[in-house]
Amino acid sequence: MILIFLKVADEDKAIKAMPWGAILMVTGVTVMITLMTKVGGIDLFAGLIAIFSTAGSISFVTGVVSGIISAFASTTGVILATFIPMAPILLQKVGAPPQELLPLISAIVSCGFVVDMSPLSTSGAIYLANAHASEDKSKLFKNMLVWGLSMAFVGAAIAWVAFSLLRIP
Repeated sequence: MILIFLKVADEDKAIKAMPWGAILMVTGVTVMITLMTKVGGIDLFAGLIAIFSTAGSISFVTGVVSGIISAFASTTGVILATFIPMAPILLQKVGAPPQELLPLISAIVSCGFVVDMSPLSTSGAIYLANAHASEDKSKLFKNMLVWGLSMAFVGAAIAWVAFSLLRIP
């Protein structure tokens, strides 16, 4: 408001230059997560993950799931917004103690980001779109997809060892 009052910039041009699509997408994801929480979707999703987990394996299983979903979605916009609020519910459903919250969140964050070179994720799509013209893009797409999906499992294993077994903060 101060900048507008001082006429530092043309506010009409600034407002038109704002990335409204990205702003609406982020607010839309926030609305979706809030709605999912209110109607019990987060609790249902946590219950599905808990079926395949124990107190000792929850960070590994959740890491794999967040990694696989992140290979097809935005880590920051979808994974972190969905999985971090769900973490306490997951711990409760598998009977894990509250001190497991930090290792679980660390696994979610690291596993979400480690697959970001998937060609269907934001970073990977940008990389693929900007590949040199001499590059075989269909081969690059396939290699990046295999890499991204394999990183969901490799990243989850490393996160489980680092955060749950070795207790690295």
